[in-house]
Amino acid sequence: MRRLPARVRRDERGASLLLALAFMLVIGAITGAVLSSVASGLASRSALDQARNREYAADGLVEYAIAQARAPIATWAPGNPPSVSGFLTSASSVGCGGPYASSLGNVPSNAHLNNIDIRVDCRPTPTLTRAGFTQRNAIFTACLDTGSACTDASSIVRAQVNFSDTASGPTRVQAWSVNG
Repeated sequence: MRRLPARVRRDERGASLLLALAFMLVIGAITGAVLSSVASGLASRSALDQARNREYAADGLVEYAIAQARAPIATWAPGNPPSVSGFLTSASSVGCGGPYASSLGNVPSNAHLNNIDIRVDCRPTPTLTRAGFTQRNAIFTACLDTGSACTDASSIVRAQVNFSDTASGPTRVQAWSVNG
């Protein structure tokens, strides 16, 4: 009796196992990369939230301080604004709208934004125009409230404002910078 040689099966059994393993490896690598990216983004988000909250709180209190500094100007008699020396005297006695801080107790309760205490200092900076008129400028500087005056290095927001000589005149912000 003659035996036939054993036939070797050449079908695709086992190929699906290799495809499943390759698929799992690729999906695992992609998932790892996505999770790493998400974790990194969440860590960065926290720092960005803190910077944004500081900036919004500083913006709000600078706006409040500008409004407070403008209020005395609005009470001037039409056509009879105070002299530059009167402006400087007033500015040095009341800080031309500052300092304002929660620790000083001279800001509204809603000025404590996002649990961040901000201080706004103001200094008068009158300048002469080309025509020889004095502009009543003031620089408002906002920083975290540490109990001491704001410096350029600690400032979050710095605004240079020009107050009009008339009660109906506009208050112009000449420069506004943010040092997040």
